[in-house]
Amino acid sequence: MVGELHEHIAREEDGLFPASLTALSGDEWDRSMAAWRAAHPQG
Repeated sequence: MVGELHEHIAREEDGLFPASLTALSGDEWDRSMAAWRAAHPQG
């Protein structure tokens, strides 16, 4: 399970997050963060 979690985190850190920084505009980034906060109200 820890190995799977490590792989998941690595995919986000090495692919998804950097790609979203270059692909999303400021407004799109703000909307995506607001949606994440709404989906995760506990933190």
